Amino acid sequence: MGELPLRIRMLFCLLLPIVNGMTLGSPSDAIPKYSELLRFYDLALSRVVSKQGRVDYSNLQSERILLDRFVDGIASIPLKRMSKPEQLAFWINAYNALTLRIIIDHYPIRPGIISNPMYPSNSIRQIPGAWNKIKFRIAGQLLTLDNI
Repeated sequence: MGELPLRIRMLFCLLLPIVNGMTLGSPSDAIPKYSELLRFYDLALSRVVSKQGRVDYSNLQSERILLDRFVDGIASIPLKRMSKPEQLAFWINAYNALTLRIIIDHYPIRPGIISNPMYPSNSIRQIPGAWNKIKFRIAGQLLTLDNI
């Protein structure tokens, strides 16, 4: 398993119940498409996140279809139909899924020419523009992780 920075490990441990729909409720019945997408995301996470919150990036990268379906699907989700708690859960799930997508798109992570010696050589912080340059379409908007 690839080493996950402590900050992200803690985030996954704290937010995994939201992803699983145990907190903030499930998306309303008015949005069946998002409910289907959550099933893909939940299944992807159940296959690659250990009970300790560690992510098997190599496995996720080789079996990325479930994560890709979720990420592709959230591109056009209509947030106006969701309650505020559902929107919050949506944005948390989007942020975490896109973080995983950036990591597996660059996995195995290796420091570049201009790397940050303050962080491990396999940290997401070694990926140029991970938070402020790489953009994704989310709910009809083109956003970076920092924008979320």
